[in-house]
Amino acid sequence: MRKNILVLSILVLFVIACNSVAAEIPPGVTTEVPKEESIPSPTAAVCTSLPEGMEFDVQPVSESRVEVTVEGLEPGEMIKLLYERVAETTGPASTFFMEITPVDPIGAEGRYTETQGDLEPDEDGVTQWDIKLIHARGVACMRVELP
Repeated sequence: MRKNILVLSILVLFVIACNSVAAEIPPGVTTEVPKEESIPSPTAAVCTSLPEGMEFDVQPVSESRVEVTVEGLEPGEMIKLLYERVAETTGPASTFFMEITPVDPIGAEGRYTETQGDLEPDEDGVTQWDIKLIHARGVACMRVELP
């Protein structure tokens, strides 16, 4: 009889312990472990010479806009354009970087044109921008100074 009471007491304590742990996290509530967020780094791009038959041109349109024209791309090719302000000083206000990936692949004519704005000068008035075109056969680079 004492053995049964002991087993029954242990069983009751076990059930009470399980219920108290379950009561700490209400049903339907999920817990999340905080994730460490990383800041993506810009795409690395080393300039190469233009392949034969390809033309890459960047022309200022206004104080903060340029028109990019590319001819001689492969039909169906996906490209990426990188815009980086040339900074003479260091600091958060001097650095500005944009990475643009067009949604649609290059059409049958092999041509791409884009007008890009938001190319503002830095706090020192620097208005030079390095523009890189990443394409299937390399990386075309050009520096432009806005008026």
